[in-house]
Amino acid sequence: MIQQRFVQMASRGQQKPQAQQQATELASSLMSGLRADRQSIFGSDLLRTFILIALGMALIALYLKGKYKQQMILLGGLLVLSSFDLLAVGRRYFNEESL
Repeated sequence: MIQQRFVQMASRGQQKPQAQQQATELASSLMSGLRADRQSIFGSDLLRTFILIALGMALIALYLKGKYKQQMILLGGLLVLSSFDLLAVGRRYFNEESL
Protein backbone atom coordinates (compact mmCIF):
# COMPACT_ATOMS: atom_id res chain seq x y z
CA MET A 1 0.00 0.00 0.00
CA ILE A 2 2.77 2.46 0.91
CA GLN A 3 4.68 1.46 -2.17
CA GLN A 4 1.64 2.06 -4.38
CA ARG A 5 1.06 5.50 -2.84
CA PHE A 6 4.70 6.37 -3.38
CA VAL A 7 4.50 5.31 -7.04
CA GLN A 8 1.43 7.51 -7.50
CA MET A 9 3.14 10.49 -5.91
CA ALA A 10 6.44 9.97 -7.73
CA SER A 11 4.85 9.63 -11.14
CA ARG A 12 2.81 12.80 -10.45
CA GLY A 13 -0.21 11.50 -12.24
CA GLN A 14 1.65 10.96 -15.48
CA GLN A 15 0.38 8.07 -17.53
CA LYS A 16 3.67 7.50 -19.35
CA PRO A 17 4.88 3.92 -18.91
CA GLN A 18 8.46 5.08 -18.50
CA ALA A 19 7.56 7.38 -15.59
CA GLN A 20 5.52 4.62 -13.97
CA GLN A 21 8.39 2.15 -14.33
CA GLN A 22 10.93 4.57 -12.84
CA ALA A 23 8.64 5.35 -9.93
CA THR A 24 8.05 1.64 -9.30
CA GLU A 25 11.78 0.88 -9.35
CA LEU A 26 12.50 3.78 -6.98
CA ALA A 27 9.76 2.68 -4.60
CA SER A 28 11.02 -0.91 -4.61
CA SER A 29 14.56 0.25 -3.93
CA LEU A 30 13.47 2.47 -1.04
CA MET A 31 11.28 -0.23 0.51
CA SER A 32 14.04 -2.85 0.37
CA GLY A 33 16.48 -0.39 1.94
CA LEU A 34 14.04 0.38 4.74
CA ARG A 35 13.47 -3.32 5.40
CA ALA A 36 17.21 -3.98 5.60
CA ASP A 37 17.74 -1.06 7.99
CA ARG A 38 14.89 -2.11 10.25
CA GLN A 39 16.09 -5.72 10.34
CA SER A 40 19.57 -4.55 11.31
CA ILE A 41 18.26 -2.31 14.10
CA PHE A 42 15.91 -5.04 15.34
CA GLY A 43 18.72 -7.61 15.43
CA SER A 44 21.09 -5.40 17.38
CA ASP A 45 18.36 -4.33 19.80
CA LEU A 46 17.28 -7.92 20.32
CA LEU A 47 20.79 -9.07 21.19
CA ARG A 48 21.34 -6.15 23.58
CA THR A 49 17.97 -6.84 25.24
CA PHE A 50 18.76 -10.52 25.82
CA ILE A 51 22.15 -9.62 27.32
CA LEU A 52 20.62 -7.00 29.63
CA ILE A 53 17.88 -9.40 30.75
CA ALA A 54 20.44 -12.11 31.48
CA LEU A 55 22.62 -9.72 33.47
CA GLY A 56 19.61 -8.41 35.40
CA MET A 57 18.44 -11.93 36.19
CA ALA A 58 21.95 -12.86 37.33
CA LEU A 59 22.05 -9.86 39.69
CA ILE A 60 18.67 -10.76 41.18
CA ALA A 61 19.57 -14.47 41.48
CA LEU A 62 22.83 -13.67 43.25
CA TYR A 63 20.99 -11.39 45.66
CA LEU A 64 18.31 -14.00 46.39
CA LYS A 65 20.95 -16.71 46.98
CA GLY A 66 22.65 -14.48 49.50
CA LYS A 67 25.92 -13.94 47.63
CA TYR A 68 25.72 -10.30 48.66
CA LYS A 69 23.55 -8.89 51.42
CA GLN A 70 23.20 -5.22 50.64
CA GLN A 71 20.27 -4.08 48.59
CA MET A 72 22.31 -1.12 47.37
CA ILE A 73 24.49 -3.45 45.29
CA LEU A 74 21.41 -4.86 43.59
CA LEU A 75 19.88 -1.43 43.03
CA GLY A 76 23.17 0.00 41.78
CA GLY A 77 23.65 -2.87 39.33
CA LEU A 78 20.13 -2.53 37.99
CA LEU A 79 20.60 1.24 37.72
CA VAL A 80 23.79 0.76 35.71
CA LEU A 81 22.07 -1.72 33.37
CA SER A 82 19.05 0.50 32.77
CA SER A 83 21.25 3.58 32.28
CA PHE A 84 23.31 1.70 29.72
CA ASP A 85 20.15 0.77 27.83
CA LEU A 86 18.80 4.33 27.89
CA LEU A 87 22.08 5.79 26.69
CA ALA A 88 22.46 3.21 23.93
CA VAL A 89 18.99 3.92 22.55
CA GLY A 90 19.30 7.67 23.05
CA ARG A 91 22.60 7.78 21.19
CA ARG A 92 20.82 6.48 18.11
CA TYR A 93 18.38 9.39 18.13
CA PHE A 94 20.60 12.18 19.48
CA ASN A 95 24.00 12.45 17.88
CA GLU A 96 26.71 15.09 18.35
CA GLU A 97 25.14 17.41 15.78
CA SER A 98 21.69 17.48 17.38
CA LEU A 99 22.92 18.52 20.82
